[in-house]
Amino acid sequence: MNKKNIISFLCCAAMILTVFSGCADKKSDSSLQKPSDTEITTVIDNEDEKPADTTSDDTDEDVTADAAVSDDVTAPEVTEAQITTALTASAKTTVEETSAASTQATVTVTTAEPVTTVQPETTISYSLTPMSEIMYAKDDVNVREGPDSAYTRLGHLDRGDRVNVTGLSDSGWYQIDFKGGKGFVSGKYLSKDKPAEVTTAAAAEPKVDDKPETKPSKEDNKDSMDVKTEKTKWIAAWSTAMLTAGDNETPKNPSLSQNTVRQHIRVSYGGEKLKLVLSNEYGKSDLVIESIMISKHGKVSKPDTDLGTQKSLTYNGKKKITIPAGKKITTDELDFEFSALEDLTITMKLGSVPSVITSHTASRCTTWVIKGNHVSDNSYSGAGEMTSWYFINELQTLAEEDAGVIVCIGDSITDGASINANTFARYSDNLMRLARKDSSFDKLAVAAKGIGGNAVFGGLGTAFKDRFDRDVLQVPGVKYCVMMIGINDIGYAQSDVSSSIIEQYKIFIDKCHKNGIKIYALTITPCKGNGYYSELHESIRQKVNKFIKSKDSGFDGYIDTASALASKNDAEKLDSLYASNTWNDSLHLSASGYNQMGKLVYEAFKEFIK
Repeated sequence: MNKKNIISFLCCAAMILTVFSGCADKKSDSSLQKPSDTEITTVIDNEDEKPADTTSDDTDEDVTADAAVSDDVTAPEVTEAQITTALTASAKTTVEETSAASTQATVTVTTAEPVTTVQPETTISYSLTPMSEIMYAKDDVNVREGPDSAYTRLGHLDRGDRVNVTGLSDSGWYQIDFKGGKGFVSGKYLSKDKPAEVTTAAAAEPKVDDKPETKPSKEDNKDSMDVKTEKTKWIAAWSTAMLTAGDNETPKNPSLSQNTVRQHIRVSYGGEKLKLVLSNEYGKSDLVIESIMISKHGKVSKPDTDLGTQKSLTYNGKKKITIPAGKKITTDELDFEFSALEDLTITMKLGSVPSVITSHTASRCTTWVIKGNHVSDNSYSGAGEMTSWYFINELQTLAEEDAGVIVCIGDSITDGASINANTFARYSDNLMRLARKDSSFDKLAVAAKGIGGNAVFGGLGTAFKDRFDRDVLQVPGVKYCVMMIGINDIGYAQSDVSSSIIEQYKIFIDKCHKNGIKIYALTITPCKGNGYYSELHESIRQKVNKFIKSKDSGFDGYIDTASALASKNDAEKLDSLYASNTWNDSLHLSASGYNQMGKLVYEAFKEFIK
């Protein structure tokens, strides 16, 4: 063959190769065509081809970085409780597999979330049941695009990382919020309980990943941080003492059963998360709450609430809550930001309600009851109005480890008897207001546990001696107890009961100290001019107050409210400035009296907490 022929042959061969190359490129382009938002078509032209994600995870280059990161090839074991919880969600995302040839798999996902094409080695179809729960990584674990180790790796979780779980697949993998989108983690590696902190050795080499992964800071991503939970505990941001509702405190037109009740509270401490304690403590049958919402309140004394802030509370993932007779429950943790002294609204659509209603009968806040379901609207025209709280016992929030609660416990004087509704004029309310202006009180909340008519050995509600554990020792975060109790025991006494009251005081002191709580007493205020006053009763009051002020009482301190609020002309009588001018009973205080009492407690605590 001559030189000219050789050149012609080579040119021809080059042209043929170019044509075949173009065909190959065209085929490759068609296989990468973007799917629609509701359908993923995964085409596998060669069943032996490795998925791209396997290459990135399993090569020698990445083995050091990922050696401690767990992945599951087979479906993990998931507890029956986890599956049951997920299956009770109200809505369900459906994932269907459509038929295809052996070399082509089609998965149709009905979901509002954007979908990314994946290329697992085999056909993968799954159903996804929505759920909402906070869980923690039990170990370092990979996060995938889908519920199988064949899906693309998006990154990983470190042991102890806190995640928001949004779904459970039928293969046992959890869907989670991850880096602004969704990811999947093997069910074996998530737990409701945060794992114990362990000390680990530093990695021999820095982690290698498809993209540089930067641990989010507190400011960058609030959902991803778990630094805060390492140093936090639940405390009572608001609390009240429960008793049974009397006939006058029971709504009748309309009644609570099958209707909506909207209640107003003011919290003493701010936070970003909350749980609500609901009580059917005195009920003789189950209490059914069909739905319950929390939101920021609108105008004081009006039923309008800020619907834009309204969120649903759940219990074990369920919106419908049944509380058995004699029990109370704590709702699931909810992300909800609120400030100290902010007013919140709790709205419940009730089902069946026990005949004996658990309540706080002197909320001194308006509560609205309206027929039908008005949980998520402000249509409260014609609603009945009460001034009791029903079934709501406590609102808890996460606070720093050294935060605490001052529990103010007592009778009607602690509960603010005679003040006008919606004025928040209990002495504990003024203590809260003063505390929020003083940085030395930044880590202290206030819980009000007064019950009108309550007495050490009886009176209205559960006797003080019998409710002390519940209303002091069991309050989450309690550090200090401020106690004023005994005037009702004194007022009804037929003989000298001072020694009995003092002996019971010593029991309260001992209980507090055994639980690491400091206890302070308020001296019992005078009542000359009231039916409780007599020579005998005054003698008992003086003996009890003398014990409170004695150096060997055992109290960590006392506040002499009796002397501070007494008339300058008669120490056995309240000063006219501080005595109630609405009840005019020479026993209870005016708004000015409660205000002064709160100031006395605040000034004393400035010294107590140094």
